[in-house]
Amino acid sequence: MPKEIFVGNIKFEANANNVVDVLEQHIKGKVIRCELAGKKNANPLHINGGYAFVTLDDDDAVDLLSRGDYNAPFCMTRSLNISEAKNKGKRKKHYMEPLTNDNGNEPIFQLSSIELGNWAGQLPIVNYKRHGKKPLPTQRWTFLWDWTYPSYYVKPTVCISKESDAILIDGFTLPSDLKNGKRIKIPIRSLIESNHGILLDVKDCDNGFISLYISLKCSPILLRKTNKFNQSSKNTRLMYCITEEEEWVRTTDWTGCVNAFGKFLVYRLTFTENLEAIRRSLNHMSIPGIPTRIPKCLVSCEEIPKDAESYLKGIFDLLPFSICFKLESLISYGIITIHEIMEYKIGDKLIDLIYDEKETIAWHALNQMTIQRWDPADDRYNRRPVEIFQIALKNFRGEYDEWHPANPNIKLKDNNRCVWINYATVTPVKIYFNGPEYESSNRILRRYSEYADRFIRVTFKEENLDRLFNEQDTDLYDLRIKKILKNGFMVAGRQYEFLAFSSSQLRECSCWFVSPDKDFNANSIRESMGDFSAIKAPALYAARMGQCFTSTISTLELEVGQIKKIPDIKRNGFEFSDGCGNISPDLANLAAKHYWGTQHDDEIPSVFQFRFGGYKGVVSVNPVLEGNVICIRPSQIKFEAPISTNLEIVKAVKNPLPAHLNRQIITLLSSLGVKDDIFIKLQNNARADIDSIIRDPQKAREIVKRSLGTRECTHVTRTILSMIEALMEDDDEPYLKGLLECKRIFALKSLRYKARIPVPQGYLLFGILDETGILEPDQIYIQTSTIISENTFNTVNSKIQRKHKVWTGPAVIARNPSLHPGDIRVVRAVDVPKLNHLKNCVVFSQKGEKPLPNCLVCIIYHCNFTIFRHNMVLYFLHF
Repeated sequence: MPKEIFVGNIKFEANANNVVDVLEQHIKGKVIRCELAGKKNANPLHINGGYAFVTLDDDDAVDLLSRGDYNAPFCMTRSLNISEAKNKGKRKKHYMEPLTNDNGNEPIFQLSSIELGNWAGQLPIVNYKRHGKKPLPTQRWTFLWDWTYPSYYVKPTVCISKESDAILIDGFTLPSDLKNGKRIKIPIRSLIESNHGILLDVKDCDNGFISLYISLKCSPILLRKTNKFNQSSKNTRLMYCITEEEEWVRTTDWTGCVNAFGKFLVYRLTFTENLEAIRRSLNHMSIPGIPTRIPKCLVSCEEIPKDAESYLKGIFDLLPFSICFKLESLISYGIITIHEIMEYKIGDKLIDLIYDEKETIAWHALNQMTIQRWDPADDRYNRRPVEIFQIALKNFRGEYDEWHPANPNIKLKDNNRCVWINYATVTPVKIYFNGPEYESSNRILRRYSEYADRFIRVTFKEENLDRLFNEQDTDLYDLRIKKILKNGFMVAGRQYEFLAFSSSQLRECSCWFVSPDKDFNANSIRESMGDFSAIKAPALYAARMGQCFTSTISTLELEVGQIKKIPDIKRNGFEFSDGCGNISPDLANLAAKHYWGTQHDDEIPSVFQFRFGGYKGVVSVNPVLEGNVICIRPSQIKFEAPISTNLEIVKAVKNPLPAHLNRQIITLLSSLGVKDDIFIKLQNNARADIDSIIRDPQKAREIVKRSLGTRECTHVTRTILSMIEALMEDDDEPYLKGLLECKRIFALKSLRYKARIPVPQGYLLFGILDETGILEPDQIYIQTSTIISENTFNTVNSKIQRKHKVWTGPAVIARNPSLHPGDIRVVRAVDVPKLNHLKNCVVFSQKGEKPLPNCLVCIIYHCNFTIFRHNMVLYFLHF
């Protein structure tokens, strides 16, 4: 039991920490609270008033009181006088410095009810008269609610916390189960970005209660008590205090299948007690993101009919999946509500269109709602998206035989390159549905092309769609992520179950789900991938299965006679040829045509990153091979997949990518002794080049040709170069100026936040093995093939002209990504005539004690290697 004592004869220059440190040397426990009196004079050296009230455990207090004067603690050469605290209520408060405690100064108010729903729209402004006052123009809103706080729960409370930068709503538990309380945390930044993020109902204010409406951009953060406490100390010069705060952890939606916190983004909080205190608090808030004066309006509340859910399920049984999924997508983003679907008879209109074989028109009419901006607080955009549906139907009923901007009949087809795929984004509270989107295909999607709409790509993210990082919130993993991975989810009348994931998807917290149909299910798909029985490690098992989901382009069906197995080159316990095979020039030419299509370019890639059944890695062109032959080594086989005989290309390089420094490489080079002045000089040069993109046409051409990481399509690059060639940059053409400005801003952001500094004469290349055995240890061979002809619309049908160059001399080679100083090596590039057929790759020697890629902590050749050439090497070698 804590007990308070009086401590006197404290030196005026002492602070609270000085007193606490002295007392804790004479007790077994800890001081809970120490409150010094404020100073009584203007002496700047004085801090306190000479005495303090200290709170300790009862045993410690008795021990200090029993010491008396004969063994009193000393603080700054003074003996402290310790006695029982008396006249506690008669302290001179003007001598005391108040404790600065934001949490303690934030009032908590009790709520009488909570309703969750969504805005239905804004009605015309009316002049509202308030009890004899002058009528004022007031906005009118319609609020549709579907969930209310259960009456058998404890009364909820709300606190607008400046310390947490959030609105905290506590409760959601039975009176007999207070230890398992729940909390809604609404970050201020999640309120809609307008002055209508919080509204007051002026009508309710006149009727003896207050209704506060909170509008969110995304679902709130849900928390639960853990019955654990975290100790924290808050100190000032006159105050030392140890406080225990309840520990809250993230959890999932406790409303179950109702999913109230995922469906609804508008909260109605009703107050019936302490109204004056609430009004004062609302009128004097100083929290960024909340208006100082909360806007007032008239709100009409309506309950959503209970039969809306059954109406939606009924139309799902009659509509095709593509239409049902689009409706689910619109509902998940709050663009349309189930109530509106029933009120506007959207389902009946869609069914009529399907019977008239107008499914495409129906889909595009629904899609028009996604591009309709809706803001109930803005008169320009207060028209509900559902009202656009009928207008879109009228526009799309006409048949177009040729291309038209509004033509819904033109749609890209699934092929060996791309396929239409649906997306789902799972957050701790809800699921967003997107798509379908046209994305790169893979082996499984091509094999089951007739079931393409039964695949869905699922990504796990935070409520604000940021990456999910919650190591300690086990509820999110056990009750949300693990549950969905194990049990799947339902959408548009279909049940989806977990299938697999690729390596790149794993980094993005993404995976594949599939909806079963008779004999088609996740197990049958996994069985068709190949034989994984020899793999015992779970992580490796999943990685090998994900190999089938790598984005690839299907090229050629190979026969058994075209596949040759050659031995690996091994020495000293190392595989010098790990992951590297050969391909004949004729087969490489055919594969390149399938990969690139018809082009006015005679260049054939020297290296292909490929997938073939259970094989993976790279193959390099070997002129010794004749016919259509591919040579594969044992190190390239990862699992047996006899069914798949198609040569799939992951990547083929005709043009070397320019190399860039990044934070990792800069850190490693600095640790190796490279001076910072070198990086600063390169950065300044890069910034000057980027800034000149607007005013210097020649620089603009060079920078647009160079990869800036914007990943725009060739058509956009060709458009920019054609407009520059037509001297439109001199005329300040707005479209061209906007494109160049976007590239400039993106490049500057990459330079600032990622240190993405371009390296002169530096390239990002695939690594392969020297099959001739000519290269000596620490020697490499590099030949680049760069386009020198202009890539404009005037030259689109002209033959591409190239410049080939073999690089010689010292070079710095780095693995990408570089994680260790040993990942950066100094080597020598040499000219070997027998390797002149290899372009846009770095060729490593098969000689030496150890393969050079192994020295770079990379044991496979299909990693990317960054090569810094000539003057860069001179910079780096003179440190």
